[in-house]
Amino acid sequence: MREAVTAFNEALDIYRRQGNPIKAAMIIDFLGSVHEMQGEYPAALAKYQEALALMQQYSSPQNVAITENDIARVRAKMAA
Repeated sequence: MREAVTAFNEALDIYRRQGNPIKAAMIIDFLGSVHEMQGEYPAALAKYQEALALMQQYSSPQNVAITENDIARVRAKMAA
């Protein structure tokens, strides 16, 4: 997983430098998924919320809905 996080962070830096907020949001969402798979729910929630903020500004309603679902799922896991 460490290698995946490193690769995602490198990609995120590239997309931010390119000024590509949609791709950056997708990578941030992927980072949230990695945290979620590792049971790091507060970190996952933070990444999903960061991705959602970008998605709401720059992406489609479908992508917004997917990220909102990610947030709901993690909140449910945290409440369990």
